[in-house]
Amino acid sequence: MTNTLKNFPIVCVGGSAGGLDAYIRLLQNLPSDMGVAIVIVNHIIIMPTQLHEVLPR
Repeated sequence: MTNTLKNFPIVCVGGSAGGLDAYIRLLQNLPSDMGVAIVIVNHIIIMPTQLHEVLPR
């Protein structure tokens, strides 16, 4: 593994059922060249979500 990969930052953003608007606003306002991976963890266990369709837009 190269040194670049070892130092690649991963940012985790967590929320609950009401977090979709916050996720969208966050992603719309971040620069596209931040050089980080963003992992969104949503706390909904009993109902399916459409995050995989909404967030890429």
